[in-house]
Amino acid sequence: MGQYVRDFLEGVVTEREKEDKSYDDGFKVGRKEGLEEGYKQGMKDWAIWFECYKCGKQLYFRPRSENHDAIIGYLKGLRWGHEDCPEEQENK
Repeated sequence: MGQYVRDFLEGVVTEREKEDKSYDDGFKVGRKEGLEEGYKQGMKDWAIWFECYKCGKQLYFRPRSENHDAIIGYLKGLRWGHEDCPEEQENK
């Protein structure tokens, strides 16, 4: 009887370990896919880029890089601002 109980419990433990591994593997795959999709969407929505004048491929800038700061300085020089600037509305 004791051997039967031991075998039964060993089967239960083995089955639970398989379920746990399956869950963990699924979680890792899902997290990786989510991160990849989120990164792609973030690049699409927020990346700063322009096309290379030689090959036409996109070049990306890191925020607050030297190139990004140059763009900021250039746009400030052109006096770019909000389309509906909060400061303008306060002064009206």
